Amino acid sequence: MSLKSNFGKVAVSISQPWASLICLGYLSYGSFTLPWNTLYRGELFIHSKTKFTKFNRELAKKTTFCNSWMDQSLKSVDELETGSIIGRVTLLQCCPAEGADATSIDSSWGGNFTKDHWIWYFTEEILFKEAVKIIGRLGLFYLSPKTFSQISKNFF
Repeated sequence: MSLKSNFGKVAVSISQPWASLICLGYLSYGSFTLPWNTLYRGELFIHSKTKFTKFNRELAKKTTFCNSWMDQSLKSVDELETGSIIGRVTLLQCCPAEGADATSIDSSWGGNFTKDHWIWYFTEEILFKEAVKIIGRLGLFYLSPKTFSQISKNFF
């Protein structure tokens, strides 16, 4: 799928707590469960997946994650937004995980950094004060002009 369109606002669905940690700037990289690369670079809206698994919820309650929430005066882990556009980043680079410096990456934070996976590098992270509920999709997807209008009223 080509990501050139008349509208062009692109989003990706990411599981919690990683979606929030990326938007807060605590994760400047991520590797997702699907081993895929993208040629897309630039503004990327972060959609938090609807499903927040018990495993992810328990991981998020660990001290390191809890400190992230408290530093930002955010809700408790159990109240993290799901099924919503929660923030915006710039996707700077996407490169193979194989050969990455494993000593500098805590894989419990950022995902799977094994062979056949890709690391996505983010900058200019923003967590929105209010989430906008939408149905996400697998892979990169376009935001509708209506959804972007809702986001724009609150954040730009």
